[in-house]
Amino acid sequence: MKFDFDYDILVTANVFQINILTRGNLIMMPFLVFFLLWYAFFGRNNPRIYNKLDGKIGTIMFWLIALTVFPAFIPGVLGAMFGLTVAALAILAAFSPIIIPAVIIGRILGFGKNKHKKGKTVKYDTKERNMSTGLTKSVPKRRKIVRKFNKKYDLNLTEEEINKIVDASYMSFAWEKEIKDMDEDYDSVFEWYNSMTNWLRAYLKAFPIHTVSSDFARQKEIVVETFDQLLLEVEPSSYSSLEECIEDINNKYFCALDETTFMMIFRLLQVSGKYHKLPTSNLIRHETDIDRLKRKYDETSDADVNADATPSGSASSDLMRMRRMGR
Repeated sequence: MKFDFDYDILVTANVFQINILTRGNLIMMPFLVFFLLWYAFFGRNNPRIYNKLDGKIGTIMFWLIALTVFPAFIPGVLGAMFGLTVAALAILAAFSPIIIPAVIIGRILGFGKNKHKKGKTVKYDTKERNMSTGLTKSVPKRRKIVRKFNKKYDLNLTEEEINKIVDASYMSFAWEKEIKDMDEDYDSVFEWYNSMTNWLRAYLKAFPIHTVSSDFARQKEIVVETFDQLLLEVEPSSYSSLEECIEDINNKYFCALDETTFMMIFRLLQVSGKYHKLPTSNLIRHETDIDRLKRKYDETSDADVNADATPSGSASSDLMRMRRMGR
């Protein structure tokens, strides 16, 4: 008889535990499904949320699954929370004759009022806001597009620069279009250059270090300032040919310029009011020892003059980093 009684208690306990597990699964499963749907349709398409959750999805999923599979801890936690809530309510009830009048008096005197400050509203151009390239909204997919194009055409973009370009594409239609164009098929990189933003594409292709700005007008200024300072230091007119000048720039600053990319950025400088003389083409040129000494003297003088110049922060910083790459 005792055996039957103990067996009944054991069966009852097992049934009770199964009921707890089942209810726990029913409680946590909607949260798990909701999180997966939210991340798939919203979280991964928002660069700010994606950057915060990047690398933490595994941990979040682990805890959600753990709470779903092991819900036996939930009743204990809920019981503790219920007990604390009851204790807090009991304390409030005991001191309510003092607390309630104090709160009323404080409200009358104006204590505890929140002063909300209006945040700065970012305004976008109406035409730009209404335009769309049809590019995917997914952050990882946009990054994948840029990484693939970067590898295919050797743009030398770092992971940080790729992330900045992708983040900028959510605020600037121009940057969004650049990524959209990277998702197209080209027979050669020269076909990709055929664009109103060829100066930017030449900059991304030929320079080993890039400064990326979400403001596209500022991006153009960065390219102009960087290339202008570079030409001030190099002085193209002192060379016998453009090929020699480009080769020297590539060796000194670890660039990958060719005549096409050089001239695209050079024309941008002219449009921006920055003028430099290109090498003159001579069919016959005999360089004597005196010519070589004069050229060396001119280069030394130009270096002293350029040392006193004060280029913009972005341009000078990029050029200094490019010089140090060979040290």
